[in-house]
Amino acid sequence: MLATSGPSPADLQRSLEELAARMLRQMEDLVAARAWQGLVDGFDDAKRGALNKYLTAVKRFGKTGGKYKDRWLREQREALDEAKAPVPVWVMTVDRVLSSFRPGRSRRSTS
Repeated sequence: MLATSGPSPADLQRSLEELAARMLRQMEDLVAARAWQGLVDGFDDAKRGALNKYLTAVKRFGKTGGKYKDRWLREQREALDEAKAPVPVWVMTVDRVLSSFRPGRSRRSTS
């Protein structure tokens, strides 16, 4: 019989998988940090004002919008038109995105 020293292949595989998972988490953290830093670096007074206008419209709408639901939604959409850059879609819930954006072709559309 051969005597083996060191970790078994199963132990090595487990270590490799743990390191790969750790590396993936660190990459996700790095991407998130860089994305947020990019937003912070490009944030000026005009964007801050547009974002405040949007947040005010969202607060007015509340949970259901109440009697003036259509008016508050219109205000949200108008404010979001100005605040598109400082309000990244990936930090909004899907229902908030769907209720806030106007349907239509984006400026980046190729068709």
